[in-house]
Amino acid sequence: MKWERLQRIVLWVLVLTSLGFSFYSFRESHERAGQAIVYVDALKLMSQYAGMKEAQATLAKRTAEYTANLDTLRAEMQTMMAGDAHGHKPDKAAIEAKQQTLINYEQAVSQKYKEENEKISAELLGKVNAFIKHYGEQQGYTIIMAATHYGNIAYGDKSLDITDRVLRGLNAEYKRIH
Repeated sequence: MKWERLQRIVLWVLVLTSLGFSFYSFRESHERAGQAIVYVDALKLMSQYAGMKEAQATLAKRTAEYTANLDTLRAEMQTMMAGDAHGHKPDKAAIEAKQQTLINYEQAVSQKYKEENEKISAELLGKVNAFIKHYGEQQGYTIIMAATHYGNIAYGDKSLDITDRVLRGLNAEYKRIH
């Protein structure tokens, strides 16, 4: 479905791009001995984060509602174009008005969807970044980087991958709050 595809693309691009550039957690002292640099797999983190799953479900529900409304408007327009059961020709002005209503609704829905998606993405990213910062401080890490499929970390030893630990903590916090 067009809306679902747009939903996935916009949400993942926003989240992954933002993660790639903003998942740094610095300690106050970068010059202490034994600085720890670790990373998380951003794609895995976001795809398995309960907050992301809930957000996707919410957006999918809204998409279904918008699609149903669009389908209704399209069906009404089709009926008008076909004429009535008595063979009367369709009213051209009424059809044009219905087409304009459909176009306006599609544009409004597209804009609203984009705004909702951006808002949800920003909120999720803020929560994830705050959690990672707090987690990094608790664990004494100097830097937590994000590996994405865009390749901002070309190689990282698996022993430095803390994705599963962060994901467990992030989901536990989400469950506690919700």
